[in-house]
Amino acid sequence: MTNLMQQPFSEREIEDSVITWALRSPRRPLAEAAATAGPGPATYLLFFRSDNPLLGPAGLGTSCSYVGAAAAGAQRLGRHVISFREAAGIDVDEVWAATLPCESLGAALFVEWLAIRRLQPVLQALTGLGSARPGSTRQGRPSKFDSVFTRSWVEPPTPLERATAAAELAAILAEPGRLQMLWPPLPE
Repeated sequence: MTNLMQQPFSEREIEDSVITWALRSPRRPLAEAAATAGPGPATYLLFFRSDNPLLGPAGLGTSCSYVGAAAAGAQRLGRHVISFREAAGIDVDEVWAATLPCESLGAALFVEWLAIRRLQPVLQALTGLGSARPGSTRQGRPSKFDSVFTRSWVEPPTPLERATAAAELAAILAEPGRLQMLWPPLPE
């Protein structure tokens, strides 16, 4: 009997397939993506088309800024719409999303992990981009995201927390090769 599984799956090949899939997925304004995403599990990529100087080149929309996964893609994107409406310095109309529907939450989480590993989204490094109010896992001081882009339902950052988080974001953006500008610019 011949062993058909002589060669293991290559994570790199799977990763390449995920990135190709992401590159072919249409990017839509976040509210439109939320309205058109299916109700099932999905991985989603967020992009920013913004003149906000804190986003620097990440505001060109040519690189993925955040990757997430959800059991209910449309619901999660809808919560992000509400969350970004509250974020100072970000206009929800400047946030775009590509949605990658998956058969299960497990598959969505695996695709998310692969995409984060390959794309190194800049806002992934800032904790607390969450789409909901802080719960038990995010109690206490504001997250780094909320220190840079404050939201009304989060405790305001101290000047030191805000400066530290902004400096960390600037350092991330300055890392050579960090921004993988794989997509064409988003329309203005």
